[in-house]
Amino acid sequence: MTILSENLKTLRKKLNCTQMAISEVLEIGFRTYVRYEAGERDAPVSVMVKLAKLGNVSLDRVLTTKNTP
Repeated sequence: MTILSENLKTLRKKLNCTQMAISEVLEIGFRTYVRYEAGERDAPVSVMVKLAKLGNVSLDRVLTTKNTP
């Protein structure tokens, strides 16, 4: 897992969302989101920006810092 994929998972859990729910909020496919969280694909900036806003964190924190729950 990458820092980004770990942060996606941490933020999703912080929001108390399932992968299905967060994929719907982000308006992306469920499998696509699962691949982002697994580190199999890189999430586009637009998805990272939306998730940062939802989690009330900076984009820099999503990209570069390992977040803790």
